[in-house]
Amino acid sequence: LDENLRRLAALPLAFEPGTKWAYGMSLDVLGGVLAAINASDLQTALERHVFAPLGIRDTRFVAADTARLTTQYGDGPQGSPPLRMGDPHTVHRADGFAMTVSPGRILDPDALQSGGAGLSGTADDVMAVLDSYQTGVLLKPETISMALSNQIGDIPRVPGEAFGFIGAVSTDPVAAQAAWPAGTVAWGGGWGHNWFLDPVNRLTVLTCTNT
Repeated sequence: LDENLRRLAALPLAFEPGTKWAYGMSLDVLGGVLAAINASDLQTALERHVFAPLGIRDTRFVAADTARLTTQYGDGPQGSPPLRMGDPHTVHRADGFAMTVSPGRILDPDALQSGGAGLSGTADDVMAVLDSYQTGVLLKPETISMALSNQIGDIPRVPGEAFGFIGAVSTDPVAAQAAWPAGTVAWGGGWGHNWFLDPVNRLTVLTCTNT
């Protein structure tokens, strides 16, 4: 983590902060900050401040029980079924973007503890974190309000969406072609999960796949 942060700090800015939005490494930096404040590694900090208060036992940077790991699949060529992942495995998206991943990383105790990725756990564990934004068992109401609010102002991301501290914020469901109300926050991950928080209807939805 320290090495990654040193490399990141040496790079020039892609643009002046506050002028554009880009998917970046901010959560990895915040993971380093959290670990430093806690005077520990990131795993220990998360266990103390998130996992223990929410009763989460299975989520770790190294798989807690390898016998319960799902088999991972990646998208196959267009029109063909998914392919069982090799290690490493390169996933090619329709827009030409390619991402190389390593399923075996979750078994490596020396792998990077990243603020933005790399945990394994159960659907119940993920749901416990998401539900905490609705129940208030972990964060103060004003913190939750900030987390679920637009934090990039009028900077365009995609039509009908802005961005908050934990995901995309729906500002215009019609423009975004979304079925949920404005104010809904949603995101997902490359390993096959998607979720949304609908604060209007107090609804939390999570889907998990292994593709």
